[in-house]
Amino acid sequence: MKVISWYTTMQGKVIGIVKTNSGKMYIGVANGFSEKQDAEFIATYGAKFDLKFFEDYNRAIAQYNAVVKQNKDLQTELNELKRLQNAKNNK
Repeated sequence: MKVISWYTTMQGKVIGIVKTNSGKMYIGVANGFSEKQDAEFIATYGAKFDLKFFEDYNRAIAQYNAVVKQNKDLQTELNELKRLQNAKNNK
């Protein structure tokens, strides 16, 4: 079994992602006292975890953030053009 990652919530709970020897992945909450026992507990009682879905989700969020940034940059540029146009018209 391989531990993929450990996370801690703001409340101090431990969340782990593990990959079993059969290649299946699970995510779950653990007590945080023993990494080995926590990994075994998650592999036994955790929810199935699809890493591809997680990667696709992260990729989609990154693309969304890039579009939002581009939109903000374009809005800033448009505002500057309007300001220059107004300054020109007020002369």
